[in-house]
Amino acid sequence: MAKKELVKATLESFMAKAIERKQTEVKFKDIEVPSLEMLVTFNKPSEELSLEVINELSQHDGDFEALAGVFADLIYKCCPMLKDIYTKQGSDKKYSTPTEVVVDLLTLSDRLAVGNELLEMTGLGGKDVKKKLKK
Repeated sequence: MAKKELVKATLESFMAKAIERKQTEVKFKDIEVPSLEMLVTFNKPSEELSLEVINELSQHDGDFEALAGVFADLIYKCCPMLKDIYTKQGSDKKYSTPTEVVVDLLTLSDRLAVGNELLEMTGLGGKDVKKKLKK
């Protein structure tokens, strides 16, 4: 495969490419939740949230309990349906924290798979997390 020749950017071409990238960017994705045998819609994590997750993961290198907690938080923040479940609870309040919804409804395996998919959406390295898990 031939390498694409790069063109020197002008202010106009630079701005046009940036605008085009923003307009074509994936903003949500249907991700399979294996244990439920369903596709669930997730919003793409913001840059800020993605960096927060990467920082958390780097601080807890090899701590799988922490990894599962970080992913549960990421999943909750990116899934409108899970937010609805938490916010529309009746007075009986089954869940005291948002991440309890995620832990209750998704298996550990689901949380790791979906968390990786969400990180891959950002381009910040879901595959790298999988490599760490295999070590």
